[in-house]
Amino acid sequence: MYSDTINIVFAFRYSSVKLLWRYNDNIPQRKHLLGRVLFRGIIHIFVFVVTVRPIYTPGEFRAFTRFRLDLYKGNRCDSPPLYADERETLCGNKNPALEIYKHQAYVAERDGRIVGRVVAIINHASNVCGVLAPIAEICALSKAHGAINIIDMCQTMGLVDTNLNNDNIDYAVFAAHKTLYGPMGLGGFICPKDAELVPLMYGGTGTDSSNPNLPVAIPERYEVGTLNLSAIAGLNAALKWIGSVGIDAIYRKEQANRRRLLGLLSKYGNIKIVPKVIDEDSAIGVISCVFDGFGSDNIGQILSDKDVAVRTGLHCAPNTHQFLGTSPAGTIRFSVGYFNTDSDFERLEEALNYIYENS
Repeated sequence: MYSDTINIVFAFRYSSVKLLWRYNDNIPQRKHLLGRVLFRGIIHIFVFVVTVRPIYTPGEFRAFTRFRLDLYKGNRCDSPPLYADERETLCGNKNPALEIYKHQAYVAERDGRIVGRVVAIINHASNVCGVLAPIAEICALSKAHGAINIIDMCQTMGLVDTNLNNDNIDYAVFAAHKTLYGPMGLGGFICPKDAELVPLMYGGTGTDSSNPNLPVAIPERYEVGTLNLSAIAGLNAALKWIGSVGIDAIYRKEQANRRRLLGLLSKYGNIKIVPKVIDEDSAIGVISCVFDGFGSDNIGQILSDKDVAVRTGLHCAPNTHQFLGTSPAGTIRFSVGYFNTDSDFERLEEALNYIYENS
């Protein structure tokens, strides 16, 4: 049974919300926010007053630069950058965007203490517990404060029918090999026609060889070098398949498999699902759990020996697991998709019975 669909098709990052402020003169110098944040894949409603203000003095820029270092100080899972590199990237010459765009650094403060460097990327779904972010509400809230909203749809594009024809959503990024069921090695982003992003890669485009600079036209400006034509052809075939089956049908099938997986895992007293999702209809086919008396890697090896593939550990989201109280061992992450069958669940049940009987 392949119960690690997420690793090949649904490889998610944890869900988090940050505010990415547009650096221009339209931002008021101070703004009080009421907080509603999707944090690490779990929705928390809380009220606080945060003051967002611009910074100007050398001392303020030092505090701005050090915030990330101070925030993760003592975290064994963190590999901190050099202070000099952080300073040059945020305020110096190593960030080419600062040479092009008018910018102003801001900090968020609560009770006189810095609690954030104000930036907004919204992951559509959690790679740890599968919770879907309410992106329409979040984008409306952040756009009201001048944010540029970027939706990470690597885990939901082709699975969750989403209206991107929305003025509150500026960019959406995706990967071919996840919920689009395409090959690995290909990704892309959807952007406004007048987008002026600084390219991350430079090289030949094959369309204007006499021009030593990258072309202005999109997508050529961001597609340098030899394109991965085999992956593009594979993605094209996958998109045709999705179009023939229908996104709604794919989502319904995954939801049915998720409910079946949840029911199966809930039968065993030695399995604890982490966390308990309040609205099961607002989650994709991902469930994390822990087994009494065993580490996640041990369970993963047993399941592998029984031909059940899962993902164990911290899932590239150590802060999520710290929040959930599952660090440093992490969880066993099951994920199901459109192609899981009855025999897959039967094999999983046999493996879970074996673990339960030998616990």
